[in-house]
Amino acid sequence: MATKTDFTPEEWTLLRAAPVLAGLRVAVADHGGNFDEVAAIAQAFVEAHERLWSTPPRGGVVEEIIADGPFYDRAHFGDSPDKLDAERITEASTTSLRDAVALLERKASAAEVQAYREFVLDLARRVAEAHQEAGMFDHRASPVSERERAALAELASVFPAAPAAGTVNAVTKTDFTPEEWTLLRAAPVLAGLRVAVADHGGNFDEVAAIAEAYGAAHERWWSNPGEGGLVNEIIADGPFYDRAHFGDSPDKLDAERITEASTTSLRDAVALLERKASAAEVQAYREFVLDLARRVAEAHQEAGVFDHRAGPVSERERAALAELASVFPAGVRSPALQP
Repeated sequence: MATKTDFTPEEWTLLRAAPVLAGLRVAVADHGGNFDEVAAIAQAFVEAHERLWSTPPRGGVVEEIIADGPFYDRAHFGDSPDKLDAERITEASTTSLRDAVALLERKASAAEVQAYREFVLDLARRVAEAHQEAGMFDHRASPVSERERAALAELASVFPAAPAAGTVNAVTKTDFTPEEWTLLRAAPVLAGLRVAVADHGGNFDEVAAIAEAYGAAHERWWSNPGEGGLVNEIIADGPFYDRAHFGDSPDKLDAERITEASTTSLRDAVALLERKASAAEVQAYREFVLDLARRVAEAHQEAGVFDHRAGPVSERERAALAELASVFPAGVRSPALQP
């Protein structure tokens, strides 16, 4: 794997700047950008830093890029969200990203290029989704405009195709019994609630983060039909939650039952997928579940603009995330972050 020392200072600045410009490209797609969208860029760095800190190293050079934080040329592109130079950003974003990818392809591994891809596209999608206001477990909202969608597609086209995309649709919902399908829909929700009750009984922000994860994932697969496969169907059918058994409101969650059931249901869901689906589908499910759980852990984060070093996740939440991650087979590894 490559490290920071393999790059010149100018090259390293490019690798840090390209994700920021990708996010701003989406921000200016419909208008001049606003605080929520710019803040979403900082949030992506914060959560990526938190994610890599709480799980075994997977991203190689991407971890170092995230640790060093974003680079942004205020003098050239605008010094505040309401003064962004849309024309310069639009022109520079694709060029800088293409140069960054070419640089990584020369000096880093294919896994590191894929890790960079996932980080950049996750960041860009967060910007596109910055205004989403979804109801409790309402995952079918469509906050992303056509122009933002086009910008996301333009950015994605810079990267080489994601590996194993052609094998993702191996099985479908019809290959599972109703009980098995309910398990696949319920396990992500219980995983999120496991984190929510790690420190206390859970609250609205954390439960709402589960709905947000479904909304973001629904947008993601809709914008990138080649990704997701079976997980796409699970997300489209939405979360399943047994209110009578686990609690019918955020302040009445049964922490003991949730803690016990979350790992068991997730283990059963993974075993089911390993029997019936491909390794790529197990990985897609893993990334969705762990992204959802991390969103819950980070639900209270209040970070400043481009402040990526905050640590909003408690030790108990961190332990819960590690416990959930341990359910998945060691061979199923995301190259980096959830796209």
